[in-house]
Amino acid sequence: EVLAPNALEWVFVALYVVVFIVGITGNLLVCIVVCTEKWMRTVTNLFIVNLALADFLVILVCLVPSVITNLTKTWYFGETMCKMLVTLQLMSISVSVLTLSAIAVERYYAICHPLKFQATIKRTKLFILLIWIVSIIVAMPEYITVDT
Repeated sequence: EVLAPNALEWVFVALYVVVFIVGITGNLLVCIVVCTEKWMRTVTNLFIVNLALADFLVILVCLVPSVITNLTKTWYFGETMCKMLVTLQLMSISVSVLTLSAIAVERYYAICHPLKFQATIKRTKLFILLIWIVSIIVAMPEYITVDT
């Protein structure tokens, strides 16, 4: 059967392409600027780089397969990729949510208790590592239980 999207599907494909290009470009620029400019390596900016990395993962494992499967109404990636993509989708969303929560907590302490709590780059890197570990743990049951 020949793939022949209708006009509305082409509009959605075009919008997905725009989101993909803007998402990849914007997140890449954030990572480049923070990593190359030493003065940009603040606690909040490290969390934002982590959020950009999670967004890369969301774009790759959520957006791309969604476009392909919605357009073709077929799953081309096989059983193993089905399990992996579902797990990576959950993990990437978890990293995003936990990173945003960490930014909120860090900002709360910086504003409400500026003398009590001093955020450090070392502590921030530890929190980021913890965010990824927790996200992997959260996603593991999905990998184990998904039946293809």
